[in-house]
Amino acid sequence: MAAVALAIGVLVLSACADDSGSRATGPAPPPPATRNIPVTGTDDLRFEPDSLTVPISEEVTLTFSAETGIEHDFVVEDAADVGMAEVDDAAHSSEDDDGHADGGDLHVAHADPGQTTTATFHINDPGTYTVYCSIPGHRQAGMLATLTAVESS
Repeated sequence: MAAVALAIGVLVLSACADDSGSRATGPAPPPPATRNIPVTGTDDLRFEPDSLTVPISEEVTLTFSAETGIEHDFVVEDAADVGMAEVDDAAHSSEDDDGHADGGDLHVAHADPGQTTTATFHINDPGTYTVYCSIPGHRQAGMLATLTAVESS
């Protein structure tokens, strides 16, 4: 009987150890947090900030606000083929379900006056892209920003 108990004890102990003989010390680390970038469309037709950097192929959350007087949107020129966006408000845009606007531009977000909205997007190719507001007259008034997509470090 003692031999059976000893055999069971050896089996239980060997089942608790991994191949290296050590035990796990805790749960796996969580995945990296999504990057959050706040941008404001101002009443004087500017983006603040007007220069942004994002890591390529990583999801970014844009927190986009419009000041109280004017609606704005955030469109990345010539990025429909190299990026994706969750459309935040289909009623204000002319893009498909992936945020692809007419003409190859990537529509990321729209905010009515005084509203803050969030949208997620990513750019897969490194480079420098122009961001503009597509509300009539805003781009022509200089509502532009620079978005640089870089290798993540």
